[in-house]
Amino acid sequence: MTEPSRRRITIPTEREESSQRRGCLRIAAILGIIVGLPAGILGVPAALNFFFDEATVTTGGTYSDSEHVITIAHISSNESVDHDKVLRSIEILLNVEAKEVLIFDSNGATLELANGEHILAKPKDLDPPRQLRKGERFIFSLSFTLSKDQQFNALFLHLEDPDVRFELTESEE
Repeated sequence: MTEPSRRRITIPTEREESSQRRGCLRIAAILGIIVGLPAGILGVPAALNFFFDEATVTTGGTYSDSEHVITIAHISSNESVDHDKVLRSIEILLNVEAKEVLIFDSNGATLELANGEHILAKPKDLDPPRQLRKGERFIFSLSFTLSKDQQFNALFLHLEDPDVRFELTESEE
């Protein structure tokens, strides 16, 4: 009698299984990078701004936290000519009252224009940060220089510490 033909079945060894697993891990890692990179670049900053956005103070309003009470005392604008360039100088006076002993530093203050451009405040003769005692009031002067083609259409004054922005124009809502 003839014997029935038999197929040989190969039993995968551990080596073959582990190489298949590594292939899945590689694919998962590549997909994680492809999806995670854009989500990290585009999504995370928006989520952080949603939860930890800077405080916004309306025109004429006062910012108050556990350390500061800050108001805009005065805004003035002057034009000058420097080497055949017409420049506009904007000075903003901040009235700061300390609720606790603190060091107030106006470095990093920026003026946000309507076109989205940010102008950094000019340092005033290398003004060091000022230490304020509890209950002390002080007026800080911030100066900004705009070229003639930059119209004074500033929307916000941004401060770094505390993280706050002041509206400089009336909102039309």
